[in-house]
Amino acid sequence: MKTKKTEYKASAKAIREKTYKPKTEPTILKCTNKECNYEWEYKGKSPFYATCPRCYRKINIKKQLKK
Repeated sequence: MKTKKTEYKASAKAIREKTYKPKTEPTILKCTNKECNYEWEYKGKSPFYATCPRCYRKINIKKQLKK
C-alpha cells in the first residue's frame, strides 16, 4: 500500500527529471542591466534563471533564447 508521502516523492522525482535536464551545449547569455551588458557562456543546469557573474542580476534564460 502506497502512502501519500511516497506518491508525492515519486511525482516530485518525475517532475525534476523532466525539467532539470542538463544542457549538452553551453548558451551565450547577455546581462539585461544597461550598465553591465556582460556576455558569458552559461553552463548551468537551471532552465529558468541564471545569475550574471559581474553584477549578480537574475537573467531569464527563456527570454534570452527567444531573442
